[in-house]
Amino acid sequence: MIRALGSGVSGLNNHQVRMDVVGNNIANVNTIAFKRGRVTFNEVLGQEYSTVGRTPSPNPTNPSFIGLGVHVGSIDQAWFQGRLETTNVETDFAISGDGFFVADAFDQQLLTRAGNFTLNSQGVLTTSSGAPVQGFRIDPVTGEADMTNMTDIQIDLTRTAPPIATSILTMSGNLNAALSDNGGVNPDSESMNGFVYDEQGNTHLVTFNFEKASADGSDPDVYQVTVSGDPDTNPFGGVPTVFTAEFGTDGRLQSIDGVSVDDAAFALPTMNWDPTVVNITGADTVQIDLSSITQLGERTSAIVSDQDGRSSGQLTGFRVSNQGIFQLTFDSGQTVDTFQFAVARVRNPNGLDQFGENVYGANNISGVANIGRAGNEINAIVIAGTLEMSNVDLASEFSDMITTQRGFQANARVIRVADELLAETVNLKR
Repeated sequence: MIRALGSGVSGLNNHQVRMDVVGNNIANVNTIAFKRGRVTFNEVLGQEYSTVGRTPSPNPTNPSFIGLGVHVGSIDQAWFQGRLETTNVETDFAISGDGFFVADAFDQQLLTRAGNFTLNSQGVLTTSSGAPVQGFRIDPVTGEADMTNMTDIQIDLTRTAPPIATSILTMSGNLNAALSDNGGVNPDSESMNGFVYDEQGNTHLVTFNFEKASADGSDPDVYQVTVSGDPDTNPFGGVPTVFTAEFGTDGRLQSIDGVSVDDAAFALPTMNWDPTVVNITGADTVQIDLSSITQLGERTSAIVSDQDGRSSGQLTGFRVSNQGIFQLTFDSGQTVDTFQFAVARVRNPNGLDQFGENVYGANNISGVANIGRAGNEINAIVIAGTLEMSNVDLASEFSDMITTQRGFQANARVIRVADELLAETVNLKR
């Protein structure tokens, strides 16, 4: 009976532990990125109990064991992903796949899947407890992340984008094939305007004039193109760029100044910045790309469709790609990649140290945190404006709560019956 009492007590104690875990799961049903706990029990092997028969036998008998109850084998976390909830908050992030965000506190790496971050007064991205979130700085020239050094992800809210001088200007659209050279007398022409930027972000007018150039009518697909700069500022020294452009029977650009677009010697025509008028320290020419112009039997729709220059710009916000790359956006249309999230992965997440507030720490049991980039070294993606919710299933928790309650009641009954048996034995002497 004493053994039965001990088994019953162990059942009570360990079912109480299981109830504690179930209660904690239910309490955290709405905790961001919470992973539900699970209790597993192991039997306690007490002593071997063998019966000895009256008749000797050469064959050994099966051993018999009497257990002494139960103990908690492990309390694990279920690391399957919780549902993703869209919040549309620009500093909310979720990891879809395996991995953790990395934060830094007192020179210790913290791991978390709770992406409810905020920007502090210095523009540093922090966890809800104030720990700076870590990332890799992106080189503005190469566009590559510096993987040798993790640093705080910081958004400079006062940053401006410097102006960029135009180096290439692109035209697209159609020239009406019905235009005529009129036998060289007042040939038909079409004009259109565009703008380019110098290194100080000033805009300059550029005018294109396409004029039918085959005076004898032998080649109706040739145009003389004259490109002139703003006559008021003369950024190109007041000297227009003149060249001929010929189109093929398919309506596509065939050659410029007699050099085929398929020829290795082909080069785009250029306009030369005048350094005495415009401050130019970089590219001193503007290339003119007509490859998207056609000559078809439709109305003229040719326009200056693009150019790579920009004025200076004020920061309007940022966006984050699925690879965790922070891209600043400016009102000038420029975008600049600045940081990329550092994402960590461990071999045994159940071995992580739990520090509370949705953060963990790697140790010898969990294995070293392997840190890389989402979509590269780590097989995961980062989703902006989204949070991972708790993976607790209330239906399962209530079911576990019922079975835990029944187990506790049954063990309490074992103690009661064992006590009654002991009492009956004691009463034998009366």
